[in-house]
Amino acid sequence: MHTFNIPLLTFLALIIAFGVLYLQLPRSKRRVKIAFFFFLAISATPLIYILYDDFTHAYQDANIGLGLAYFYTWFMTGIVAIMAIIWFLLRKKKKHS
Repeated sequence: MHTFNIPLLTFLALIIAFGVLYLQLPRSKRRVKIAFFFFLAISATPLIYILYDDFTHAYQDANIGLGLAYFYTWFMTGIVAIMAIIWFLLRKKKKHS
């Protein structure tokens, strides 16, 4: 297994979750879109930094920071995905009412 598979899948899941949420946003609110991309960058930054640090400084011990960065990114991905699903279902329910 290549070392980039897990980070790539993690970023892909994060972008898909944020993408589904982005499709649910109102199209006319510029501030909301700017805040959306800001939160996407904040969610991805810990993983980007720790992966850079892990590849530039190959330590032989356990890298707790790497695990915490993955945990934070997966947690944020799950929260955003749940929010997107709930928002989608509420909008769908509102359309049919």
